[in-house]
Parts: sequence; structure tokens; C-alpha cells
Amino acid sequence: MSLVSYLNKNQIISSEATTLPLSKGNNKNRLLLNGVHDNKTRINVWVFWATLIELVDRLGHKLGYERKWVKIKIQTTNNKIEYVLLNINSLCKRTLLKRKEVLSKTIDELSNIIANPVNVVFYCKKLKELFPHVLLINLDHKKDRLASLREHLKKVGQSDFVYERISGVSGKELPLREISRMSRSDNAKRHGSDDRTGRLGCLLSHLSAIKLAKARGLPSVLICEDDVRFMPHNLAKNDIQKALNELPEEWGILFLGYYEVEKERTESYSDHLIKPACPYDMHAYFVNASMYDEFIEKFESELKKDDGCMRACDVVIAEDMTKTGRIYALKENVAIQDEGVSSILNCYVSGNYTREVRRLKEDISLLETIRSKPMSVVLKGPEIANISHLIFQ
Repeated sequence: MSLVSYLNKNQIISSEATTLPLSKGNNKNRLLLNGVHDNKTRINVWVFWATLIELVDRLGHKLGYERKWVKIKIQTTNNKIEYVLLNINSLCKRTLLKRKEVLSKTIDELSNIIANPVNVVFYCKKLKELFPHVLLINLDHKKDRLASLREHLKKVGQSDFVYERISGVSGKELPLREISRMSRSDNAKRHGSDDRTGRLGCLLSHLSAIKLAKARGLPSVLICEDDVRFMPHNLAKNDIQKALNELPEEWGILFLGYYEVEKERTESYSDHLIKPACPYDMHAYFVNASMYDEFIEKFESELKKDDGCMRACDVVIAEDMTKTGRIYALKENVAIQDEGVSSILNCYVSGNYTREVRRLKEDISLLETIRSKPMSVVLKGPEIANISHLIFQ
């Protein structure tokens, strides 16, 4: 069966023909017809990088790793002329999607992907479709974080992600007698700082979010903190969708991202899920309604502890709730915490995701280039005006 997909006129910026010689050698920035070096007319078709890269990468995957040639036809209103596009490997190096990560799509699905230039770089399930109920914790005096989050979502193609902001609890406004119940983190002890107000405020904020979800009768809820950031290359692999499909019926909590304290004790559950041993951080986790009561009970019990014995919310989950056997996490973090001034420590921290934050910055930089810069497809043939389609077979 012939593989076919299209670039339509909405994805072609412009085209022109020249009689300059074709370049010699394998230029990785262009596609050369047959590798020949002559003075025949060269047609430059300017298309959006992302559109062409995604198309060629996916077709390459469908054709198999060993094949490096894809046939092209240029279609106008009057004629069709067949050409050959070669060396698809060079283009694959410009995309965030590695070949082994590319989903297997039908021809119709490929055509739909190419027909939608807005989402062509990351053809993945939208977060808004995966999580209909989302609560975002944000302190009232940290509205700048919302703007930063919106900008991030736009950059990773998730600007339509819908969430409800709920006010976080500021520990600084709590009575000293309550603050004194909270323990200091090991990190604070090492740096000689006091993070009890932030840790208590964080616990109360997450408890409030769970209570709100229960009061509304939500079947499940995604709870995020305002410094959450989503990794583009993992979104592109549809890891979340796959993980959700693999969850057992009696799942309790799914971490979209976390920091594992005891990696050697983690257990693989499925292709995209693990059972964490000691998961820290709560910037993005998905909770089943069947876990609401236990969640509330554990947190409220923690609030009654004596001075200096109260644990942070993520420690409660890591040390107590993992024992239920209903806590899961993605094998690769789709969500991480951004670096910056911590609301808990009240100082600049790089957090537990330094390497992933660096990868995120690199991916976003590449995305900005892909989305904004056109690429020339070099073809050999007679002068053709008003190119309306490129047909890939």
C-alpha cells in the first residue's frame, strides 16, 4: 500500500525557480534531488520547518529505518510532476521527536496531522482533554507566576490548557503556635534557614484542594502548583495518555513528575508506569476520588501532631500513603518544577530537576526556531508557478 501525505497551500509560504547549479554533496540543511550536480532549474519551495520535519520524520518511520528515499509530486492546478526527496535522516536531526519515539499512525491520521500546522510539532493528546478537572495552587501575592505559566504553556503548544486557580495558604499569616508544630526540612537545616511556614502553608493548600474536589464530587482531579513545567519531548510521546490507559481500576494517585529519594526501591508496573518508593514534590499529581478520604484523613492527622513533629505533605505521601500500593508515577517526568525563588524556602533554588530544566530550555529554544523559520525544499525540474500542494509518497 502506498504511503501518501500532503503539504497544502496553507503550509507553503512561497516558491521560486532559478537556474543556479544544485549544491554539491550532502548538505544537511537542504534536501537534494538524486544527489546530482548539474545546471538544471532548481525549485525552492518555502515551507514551515515544523510541517516538513514532522511529515518526513513520520513517513520515514512508516517506511522503515533502512529506506532513505521518499517520492514527491508537485501539484498545481494544471499538472503533476514527480520528483524524489532524499536523505530524510538529515531532517530527523532537527526535530524533538526521535524515530523510536514516533507513534505509528495510519495514513488518514498522518494527513490530519499535516493539515493542522498549529499542532504539527507535537501531535499529542491535549492536556485539557486528558484532565477535565484541574486545580492550580497559587499564592495571592504571586500572580506573576500565573503569567509565567501561561507563557510556558504557549511555548509548548498547550495554551488551551484549562485550570481553576485556587488561593494557596500563606504560612506567614498562620499563628506561631501552629507553625511550631511543623518540622524543618533537612535542606533548611543544612542552610541554617527556617522553612516551617512554607511547609505548613503547602500542606494546608493541598489539603484544601482535595477537600474542594471531594465537595464538588469530582471523579478525579489534577492538582498543580504554579511552578509546574511540562516537558515537550515527553508530551510529544503521549506518555500521559499511555500511562492513563495502563492504570489499574483501583489506582489512587498518579504523579506526572516527582523526585525519587530511593530509586533502588522503585518497581516497574507497566510500559509507562512505575510504583515509586519515596516520591517527593507535589507540583503535578492526579488523584482518584476513591483516594480523597484517605488523603484528607492523613493530612488532618498530621496537623494534630506535637511541636516539631509535623511532616511536609509530600513526606506524608512518601512515607505513609505509598504503603497502600495505589501510588503510581510516570517512568519519565512529563511535569517538573521550574527553578526560581521558592515560596517555601524564600530563596532561589534550582530544585531537584536541574538537568530537566536545562533540557526544557533547549527544547523551547529549538521550538521557537522551528515555528518561526521557513525551510527551503530543493527540487529539480522546470519552472512551475503557483504550487498548491506537495504530495509525499
